Amino acid sequence: MKQKNIFLLLLLAFGIIIHAKAQLIVTSADSIQQCTPEWLVRNVLLESGVTVSNVMYNGSSDIIGCNSIGYFETGHSSTNLGIEAGLILATGGVSVAVGPNNDEGKVVRTTCDEYFDESLAALTLDPDSVYDMSVLEFDFVPWDKEVSFNYVFASEEYLEWVGTFYNDVFGFFVTGPNPDGGFYENQNMALIPDTDETVSINSVYTQHNSQYYVDNTGGETVQFDGFTTVLTVSFKVMPMETYHIKMGICDVGDIDWDSGVFLEAHSFMSNFTYDMMIDKIPYQEIPEDQYFCTNHNIEFNTVTEWNYDDVVWYFGDGTSAQGVNALHAYAEDGVYEVVNVLRNPHRVLDSLFLTTTIETRSFSSSEEAVTCQNKPYLWHGQLLDQTGAYFDTLASASGCDSIVTLYLTVYDIYTTEISETRCEKFDWNGQTYMETGVYEYYGQSIHGCDSLAILNLTVTHGYALVLQGPEWVAAEGTYRYAVPDSLTIAPNSLTWTCNNPEWRLTPSDDGYYCDLWPSSLGQGILTARTGVECDSVYSIAVNATGYDVEEQETQNINIFPNPAHSRITVEGQQISQIQLVNSLGLTVLDHHYDSVDSAILDISVLPKGMYVVKVSTRAGEKTCRLVVL
Repeated sequence: MKQKNIFLLLLLAFGIIIHAKAQLIVTSADSIQQCTPEWLVRNVLLESGVTVSNVMYNGSSDIIGCNSIGYFETGHSSTNLGIEAGLILATGGVSVAVGPNNDEGKVVRTTCDEYFDESLAALTLDPDSVYDMSVLEFDFVPWDKEVSFNYVFASEEYLEWVGTFYNDVFGFFVTGPNPDGGFYENQNMALIPDTDETVSINSVYTQHNSQYYVDNTGGETVQFDGFTTVLTVSFKVMPMETYHIKMGICDVGDIDWDSGVFLEAHSFMSNFTYDMMIDKIPYQEIPEDQYFCTNHNIEFNTVTEWNYDDVVWYFGDGTSAQGVNALHAYAEDGVYEVVNVLRNPHRVLDSLFLTTTIETRSFSSSEEAVTCQNKPYLWHGQLLDQTGAYFDTLASASGCDSIVTLYLTVYDIYTTEISETRCEKFDWNGQTYMETGVYEYYGQSIHGCDSLAILNLTVTHGYALVLQGPEWVAAEGTYRYAVPDSLTIAPNSLTWTCNNPEWRLTPSDDGYYCDLWPSSLGQGILTARTGVECDSVYSIAVNATGYDVEEQETQNINIFPNPAHSRITVEGQQISQIQLVNSLGLTVLDHHYDSVDSAILDISVLPKGMYVVKVSTRAGEKTCRLVVL
């Protein structure tokens, strides 16, 4: 049994180990329901271009019931492993990997039965002193000429047991035909880059191959004291030949101080070219607005370096075709899902496929156009001057025929004649005419054709004068309005109206003047009209306030809100009295104050209408209008 580090024991005794939140999440295979070695390889390790079979862990393909294999992921925060997810093999329980690094000799005992592999044992100094083997193996068929995967080797043996007998190792053994000649016979592919050294405690550390070593002392996410950088296993193979692969790790010398290997998710692959093209366009580059021709042969091509005999195209309209290349025509317009399948001759489960959607349309369209009788319409090389339907056959952008229909309307040249009678003036086509006469205008019709318009105009001149009278009037008074003395039309032809129905009018007998009796507050328009054909209109705005209001302010007085519903605020300086007078001149509110600067009045009891507010201060008096709503 190895001795524990004295310094570590002291730290534990004084309770000063620092705990950090681990960001490495490890799941043991025996905690996953019905988890088999094949499930782990297919769902975690495998990527494209490789067919797998006969997957075993420690010699069994059954459901895994022990804790030395599982999968890992980094969760929301990454670790310093350089790998975010994948499979983990360990010489003890895989939970040993979870950080922080707070134990220099962490051990989680394996629950797996004892297993022995000669190839892995042969990598050690003493094949008889190996323990806790964790070995994953399977057959595979590569689809291309090279296979690769990424991994990280880690251990608690670092750095205390470097250069000793306790040299935990990792091996990656391949059996199968070598493209360069001969045969791989359990050949270890897990070597230090550009060397023939096995990946182990003694082959990569701070003093040897240090560029591949990561010191994890005080690490917050991984428990292992040290591990390698991300290393890649890559070796040549012969496509479609069967190979056997075996990857394993073991303790050497004793069962303490565990080691592990992290195999990157989806990194076991055989790279090969695989794409599909539709009418010579790579399927991922087909524009969103691209459409293909209905009833026209579309070319479908599988792009790969491999010579496949078992390629199937599914065109999405219920039909399919076999072969790398195919031609297909769609009978109806629509959106179709196209699927290209590379059928694996060994296992249908490992077949690959690409898919995309395409749209087909019929290339028939119509358009409308108008022109004038003296301007033939140019359309597809033809000059057309008659109303009717025209047809042409074109080649579309996709190379198929397109039938285009033109519906053409040819308009005549217009000549119009109008007669108008106006008073004073007539505005026509941007011009003002004030005399009787015949006028012509050359322009264009609404269709853009030449047109001639003839105007026969009669102008009758009337009169335009302004009534005389004050700007404001009081409701309790009578006010007389008279037309100017210069009016040459007989006075008895004048008629008077006012748009305020509550006000009373008393025109004179000869119509020369009118007496106005405002009977309510508000504004009205007083109008006088002549009796001639071109009726001259004379009008003035009349405001009935019920009280004469001084327009110029003598001091700074502010009344708000105005109009108001229930309350008003009066602001000034040294206010002594506030009165509200209605339209009949009656005082409806009267409040006295002792030189205040602000007062609030309740007006909720007042009927709606217009009122005069009289504000008395030491500086004088001010009146203004208030509208109660």
